[in-house]
Amino acid sequence: MNWNDSLWFSPCYAIYPFRDLVQKIGSKKAFQKKKELEAYITGITLLGVNYSEKKLWWLQVPPNDPPDTLAATLTVNEKGIGVLNVQQVEIFQIGDYVQEEIWEAIARKLKHKAYDPKTTLIGLINKDTEIKDIRNITNQLKQIRISISSIWLIGDIEPMQNTYLAFQVWPLPEVYKIDVDKECQRLRQYGHVMRATRSTKIPTVKMTQIKRAELPKLIPNGDY
Repeated sequence: MNWNDSLWFSPCYAIYPFRDLVQKIGSKKAFQKKKELEAYITGITLLGVNYSEKKLWWLQVPPNDPPDTLAATLTVNEKGIGVLNVQQVEIFQIGDYVQEEIWEAIARKLKHKAYDPKTTLIGLINKDTEIKDIRNITNQLKQIRISISSIWLIGDIEPMQNTYLAFQVWPLPEVYKIDVDKECQRLRQYGHVMRATRSTKIPTVKMTQIKRAELPKLIPNGDY
Protein backbone atom coordinates (compact mmCIF):
# COMPACT_ATOMS: atom_id res chain seq x y z
CA MET A 1 0.00 0.00 0.00
CA ASN A 2 1.25 3.46 -0.89
CA TRP A 3 1.87 6.05 1.81
CA ASN A 4 -1.32 7.80 2.88
CA ASP A 5 -0.83 11.08 4.71
CA SER A 6 -4.25 10.79 6.38
CA LEU A 7 -3.23 7.67 8.32
CA TRP A 8 -1.59 8.00 11.74
CA PHE A 9 -0.09 5.12 13.71
CA SER A 10 0.03 4.40 17.42
CA PRO A 11 3.57 4.70 18.87
CA CYS A 12 3.25 1.03 19.82
CA TYR A 13 2.76 0.11 16.17
CA ALA A 14 6.36 1.25 15.64
CA ILE A 15 7.79 -0.41 18.76
CA TYR A 16 6.63 -4.03 18.72
CA PRO A 17 7.29 -4.73 15.02
CA PHE A 18 10.84 -3.44 15.47
CA ARG A 19 11.28 -5.86 18.38
CA ASP A 20 10.07 -8.66 16.11
CA LEU A 21 12.51 -7.51 13.43
CA VAL A 22 15.40 -7.67 15.91
CA GLN A 23 14.46 -11.22 16.87
CA LYS A 24 14.24 -12.16 13.19
CA ILE A 25 17.46 -10.66 11.80
CA GLY A 26 19.43 -9.58 14.88
CA SER A 27 20.12 -6.18 16.45
CA LYS A 28 23.00 -5.20 14.17
CA LYS A 29 21.04 -5.63 10.93
CA ALA A 30 17.84 -4.18 12.40
CA PHE A 31 19.64 -1.05 13.59
CA GLN A 32 20.95 -0.54 10.05
CA LYS A 33 17.40 -0.15 8.76
CA LYS A 34 17.14 3.62 8.98
CA LYS A 35 13.39 4.13 8.67
CA GLU A 36 12.46 1.28 10.98
CA LEU A 37 14.91 2.50 13.63
CA GLU A 38 13.70 6.10 13.37
CA ALA A 39 10.09 4.98 13.74
CA TYR A 40 11.05 2.93 16.80
CA ILE A 41 12.86 5.85 18.44
CA THR A 42 9.94 8.15 17.64
CA GLY A 43 7.50 5.65 19.15
CA ILE A 44 9.45 5.41 22.42
CA THR A 45 9.73 9.20 22.63
CA LEU A 46 6.02 9.76 21.95
CA LEU A 47 5.14 7.60 24.94
CA GLY A 48 7.07 10.17 26.96
CA VAL A 49 5.39 13.07 25.16
CA ASN A 50 2.01 11.54 26.04
CA TYR A 51 3.03 11.79 29.70
CA SER A 52 4.37 15.30 29.29
CA GLU A 53 1.41 16.83 27.50
CA LYS A 54 -1.44 14.55 28.65
CA LYS A 55 -2.42 14.05 25.02
CA LEU A 56 -2.43 11.17 22.55
CA TRP A 57 0.28 11.43 19.90
CA TRP A 58 0.41 9.45 16.65
CA LEU A 59 3.15 9.03 14.08
CA GLN A 60 3.84 8.67 10.38
CA VAL A 61 6.90 7.69 8.39
CA PRO A 62 6.97 9.75 5.17
CA PRO A 63 8.48 8.12 2.08
CA ASN A 64 11.12 10.86 1.79
CA ASP A 65 13.04 12.86 4.36
CA PRO A 66 13.47 15.37 5.79
CA PRO A 67 11.70 15.06 8.13
CA ASP A 68 12.63 11.64 9.47
CA THR A 69 9.14 11.07 10.87
CA LEU A 70 5.99 13.04 11.62
CA ALA A 71 3.98 13.19 14.84
CA ALA A 72 0.48 14.54 15.38
CA THR A 73 -2.14 15.05 18.05
CA LEU A 74 -5.76 16.09 17.69
CA THR A 75 -6.87 19.09 19.75
CA VAL A 76 -10.08 21.09 19.91
CA ASN A 77 -9.82 24.87 19.74
CA GLU A 78 -11.95 27.47 21.50
CA LYS A 79 -14.55 27.25 18.71
CA GLY A 80 -14.97 23.52 19.19
CA ILE A 81 -13.18 22.73 15.94
CA GLY A 82 -10.85 19.75 15.72
CA VAL A 83 -7.31 20.75 14.74
CA LEU A 84 -4.53 18.34 13.82
CA ASN A 85 -1.27 19.62 15.32
CA VAL A 86 1.58 18.13 13.26
CA GLN A 87 5.22 18.13 14.29
CA GLN A 88 8.22 17.33 12.12
CA VAL A 89 10.60 14.95 13.88
CA GLU A 90 14.35 14.91 13.33
CA ILE A 91 16.55 12.25 14.90
CA PHE A 92 20.30 12.36 15.37
CA GLN A 93 22.85 10.22 17.19
CA ILE A 94 25.33 11.22 19.86
CA GLY A 95 28.02 8.55 19.66
CA ASP A 96 31.35 7.80 21.35
CA TYR A 97 33.11 9.60 18.52
CA VAL A 98 31.56 12.88 19.69
CA GLN A 99 34.06 14.37 22.14
CA GLU A 100 31.75 17.04 23.52
CA GLU A 101 29.05 17.55 26.10
CA ILE A 102 25.52 16.51 25.22
CA TRP A 103 24.28 20.08 25.13
CA GLU A 104 27.13 20.99 22.76
CA ALA A 105 26.12 18.15 20.42
CA ILE A 106 22.55 19.49 20.42
CA ALA A 107 23.75 23.05 19.76
CA ARG A 108 25.93 21.87 16.88
CA LYS A 109 22.99 20.00 15.34
CA LEU A 110 20.77 23.08 15.55
CA LYS A 111 23.49 25.35 14.15
CA HIS A 112 23.96 23.48 10.90
CA LYS A 113 20.35 23.45 9.71
CA ALA A 114 17.33 25.74 9.69
CA TYR A 115 14.40 23.82 11.18
CA ASP A 116 10.69 24.45 10.93
CA PRO A 117 9.43 25.93 14.23
CA LYS A 118 7.12 22.92 14.58
CA THR A 119 9.99 20.48 14.93
CA THR A 120 10.83 17.99 17.65
CA LEU A 121 14.49 16.99 17.86
CA ILE A 122 15.36 13.59 19.34
CA GLY A 123 18.93 12.78 20.32
CA LEU A 124 19.80 9.08 20.50
CA ILE A 125 22.66 8.66 22.97
CA ASN A 126 25.00 5.90 21.82
CA LYS A 127 27.86 6.54 24.20
CA ASP A 128 28.84 5.56 27.71
CA THR A 129 27.71 8.61 29.63
CA GLU A 130 25.51 9.50 32.56
CA ILE A 131 23.02 12.35 32.66
CA LYS A 132 23.30 13.48 36.25
CA ASP A 133 21.18 16.60 36.00
CA ILE A 134 19.16 17.39 32.88
CA ARG A 135 18.54 20.88 34.25
CA ASN A 136 22.16 21.66 33.42
CA ILE A 137 21.56 20.74 29.77
CA THR A 138 18.45 22.94 29.63
CA ASN A 139 20.30 25.85 31.26
CA GLN A 140 23.13 25.58 28.75
CA LEU A 141 20.65 25.50 25.85
CA LYS A 142 19.08 28.72 27.12
CA GLN A 143 22.30 30.46 26.12
CA ILE A 144 21.65 29.83 22.43
CA ARG A 145 18.74 30.70 20.20
CA ILE A 146 16.31 27.78 19.91
CA SER A 147 13.28 28.15 17.65
CA ILE A 148 11.95 24.57 17.60
CA SER A 149 9.19 23.10 19.75
CA SER A 150 10.98 20.52 21.87
CA ILE A 151 14.15 18.49 22.34
CA TRP A 152 14.27 14.97 23.78
CA LEU A 153 17.03 12.49 24.61
CA ILE A 154 16.73 8.72 24.49
CA GLY A 155 19.44 6.31 25.58
CA ASP A 156 20.07 2.58 25.95
CA ILE A 157 17.43 1.48 23.45
CA GLU A 158 17.91 -2.28 23.71
CA PRO A 159 14.70 -3.40 21.94
CA MET A 160 14.08 -6.37 24.20
CA GLN A 161 13.96 -4.28 27.35
CA ASN A 162 10.64 -2.90 28.52
CA THR A 163 11.52 0.14 30.63
CA TYR A 164 13.09 3.30 29.23
CA LEU A 165 13.99 6.77 30.41
CA ALA A 166 12.90 9.61 28.15
CA PHE A 167 14.54 12.97 28.87
CA GLN A 168 12.89 16.19 27.78
CA VAL A 169 15.53 18.93 27.80
CA TRP A 170 13.62 21.66 25.98
CA PRO A 171 11.61 23.73 26.69
CA LEU A 172 11.49 22.29 30.22
CA PRO A 173 13.66 19.62 31.87
CA GLU A 174 11.67 16.49 32.67
CA VAL A 175 12.41 12.77 33.02
CA TYR A 176 9.82 10.11 32.26
CA LYS A 177 10.16 6.43 33.10
CA ILE A 178 8.34 4.54 30.38
CA ASP A 179 6.92 1.04 30.88
CA VAL A 180 6.28 0.10 27.26
CA ASP A 181 3.95 -2.86 27.85
CA LYS A 182 1.90 -0.95 30.41
CA GLU A 183 1.57 2.12 28.21
CA CYS A 184 0.73 0.16 25.09
CA GLN A 185 -1.88 -1.83 26.96
CA ARG A 186 -3.47 1.48 27.98
CA LEU A 187 -3.36 2.76 24.40
CA ARG A 188 -5.00 -0.33 22.89
CA GLN A 189 -8.46 1.15 23.43
CA TYR A 190 -7.63 3.85 20.86
CA GLY A 191 -6.63 1.42 18.12
CA HIS A 192 -3.46 0.86 16.09
CA VAL A 193 -4.13 3.21 13.20
CA MET A 194 -6.34 6.26 12.89
CA ARG A 195 -7.51 8.12 9.82
CA ALA A 196 -7.66 11.91 10.06
CA THR A 197 -10.54 13.21 7.96
CA ARG A 198 -11.58 16.79 7.30
CA SER A 199 -15.28 17.56 7.16
CA THR A 200 -16.58 19.12 3.95
CA LYS A 201 -19.22 21.11 5.83
CA ILE A 202 -17.15 22.68 8.59
CA PRO A 203 -13.36 23.05 8.83
CA THR A 204 -12.84 20.38 11.49
CA VAL A 205 -10.68 17.28 11.70
CA LYS A 206 -11.70 14.01 13.34
CA MET A 207 -9.92 10.70 13.88
CA THR A 208 -11.54 7.33 13.11
CA GLN A 209 -10.11 3.86 13.77
CA ILE A 210 -9.00 1.62 10.92
CA LYS A 211 -10.17 -2.01 10.96
CA ARG A 212 -7.45 -4.57 11.64
CA ALA A 213 -7.94 -6.17 8.22
CA GLU A 214 -7.20 -2.82 6.59
CA LEU A 215 -4.01 -2.04 8.53
CA PRO A 216 -1.39 -0.69 6.13
CA LYS A 217 2.39 -0.76 6.37
CA LEU A 218 3.97 1.80 8.68
CA ILE A 219 7.24 1.95 6.72
CA PRO A 220 6.86 2.84 3.00
CA ASN A 221 8.45 -0.04 1.08
CA GLY A 222 9.51 -1.50 4.44
CA ASP A 223 9.07 -4.77 6.29
CA TYR A 224 5.95 -3.70 8.19
